[in-house]
Amino acid sequence: MAYIKTSTGKIKYRIHPLYLGIKRINKYIAKENLLLFKKVIDKNEISFGLIAGTLLGAVREHDFIDHDEDIDLFFLEKDKQRVFSILPELLEVGFEIARYDRKGLMSIIRKGEYIDLYFFADYSERILACSGWCIPESFLLNTCELLFQGESFKIPKDYIEYLKYEYGSNWHTPIAYSNFNIPFWKVKFFEIKSLIKDSLPNWIYFPLARKSEKKLIDSYLPRAEKYINSLS
Repeated sequence: MAYIKTSTGKIKYRIHPLYLGIKRINKYIAKENLLLFKKVIDKNEISFGLIAGTLLGAVREHDFIDHDEDIDLFFLEKDKQRVFSILPELLEVGFEIARYDRKGLMSIIRKGEYIDLYFFADYSERILACSGWCIPESFLLNTCELLFQGESFKIPKDYIEYLKYEYGSNWHTPIAYSNFNIPFWKVKFFEIKSLIKDSLPNWIYFPLARKSEKKLIDSYLPRAEKYINSLS
């Protein structure tokens, strides 16, 4: 068992190992989960928006992407504790905590479908980051509304530029990133690795996390800086 510290105490949860290619998204349940999650978040007046593959699908297909596997939402770090404080409400409507990487990513799961919650914090001038994922702050601070699955969601105001930033100029061309056919031994290896990682004390966990994130940061940072310079 793992736990998350909140303003009202610790919330224990069972770790659900999640990995790329775990499953293909069930659009019906994903929609149900997203709208249920939104109802709880909106009631508590917490701001969030669509990002990554969920935003790509909303803009390109007006639906979830066939070859996606989860829902991606962004928050700002300043709202993280507010989200943590309403976790009991999310648990009451059927969600479970699946993981929390202690650096800004939390996942919740319901009926086998999970939602990734990314909490972006200041990284450097005009750049926000979550678990090594660096994004120019203008994408997340300047937003507009998009109708998706019958509800209005926040998205980056310059969403076309964001999609180019994230996926390249060919963002409008569907590209499957997984065949969802992972060998059994690889699944078990990832599960064991996840359980070991989540059991590590902070003084070991964070140095290892920073080291593992370096490759991701190195791939994103030049891109983010280039985009910011282009605005000058």
